[in-house]
Amino acid sequence: MITHKEAIPPETLQKLDLAKKEFEKAAALSDDERGAESQYMLAEIQYQQKNYTKAETLIFELANHFA
Repeated sequence: MITHKEAIPPETLQKLDLAKKEFEKAAALSDDERGAESQYMLAEIQYQQKNYTKAETLIFELANHFA
């Protein structure tokens, strides 16, 4: 059985990890559209990595914090 981490090339995982760090900073520092978009992108990354529960949690946090 292949896990999602094995299906994604290592260089892509490294880029996603870097992107997650940057989006986390932006989401934490901004209460406007930029913060909301960063939170959405964090959820998108989790979804792409098949972390569906975490992606769902981030979307609900987005709705509660930025709505």
